[in-house]
Amino acid sequence: KRVTVMPKWNYRGLNKLVAHPAVGPDGFSYIKPRTILDLNVAYRLTARLSLTASVSNVFNDNLTQMFYGSETPAYARQRLNGEYGTAFSLGVKGSF
Repeated sequence: KRVTVMPKWNYRGLNKLVAHPAVGPDGFSYIKPRTILDLNVAYRLTARLSLTASVSNVFNDNLTQMFYGSETPAYARQRLNGEYGTAFSLGVKGSF
């Protein structure tokens, strides 16, 4: 096969972190659920030489941290929205 494509999906559900009694007796910090797609592609030039490419977090999904208890209104729950971008790498693979 000349072209190999390997997608990798990673889903992480709601991640409960540290208790925060300042927002109520049931107050915690959380990381919101997210799905990330990483993609690897290889193109075989010869039997021993290939070009490779890799992309991490293809859709640039954000990491959102929330901080709330049962009495916290919905508009006040989000604490941090981290945008870390998409990482690319290119390479040559050979076997001798």
